[in-house]
Amino acid sequence: MKKFLIIVLTMFLNLSAFASERVQVTLSRIYDGDTIEVINEQNVKENIRLIGIDCFETKEIHRAYTQAYKNKMSIEEVTAKGVQQKKALVKLFETNNKKHLYLLRQGKDAYGRTLGIIYLGRLNINQYMLKSGNAMEYVYIKQ
Repeated sequence: MKKFLIIVLTMFLNLSAFASERVQVTLSRIYDGDTIEVINEQNVKENIRLIGIDCFETKEIHRAYTQAYKNKMSIEEVTAKGVQQKKALVKLFETNNKKHLYLLRQGKDAYGRTLGIIYLGRLNINQYMLKSGNAMEYVYIKQ
């Protein structure tokens, strides 16, 4: 019973946050599996870092080498996986292009990007990327 009440309370809180703070946006660009660009409610481009997830880099930049080292992978494996993760996100948006896109802002990251949860209709894209195996869990620590 206690577990059931926790689940119901969590669902209620998630739905109330979804209903009260989300804004409709338009997808402008997909950078990689965890970063997109949208046109926001003020008709301005805004970079969104999908909060709670991390994907491999698609290019051989410094962070890709760090990912390769930490995951005991070659740089080629890291970037190939990054491209695969980006393609999964692209495919999701392409196959659901008639659904509305919503943003729930969660602050800013160290690079000035908006941290957020993206909803495609009712589908939480952040959770989808995790559950589909196309992202890893990532916890942000405020600096």
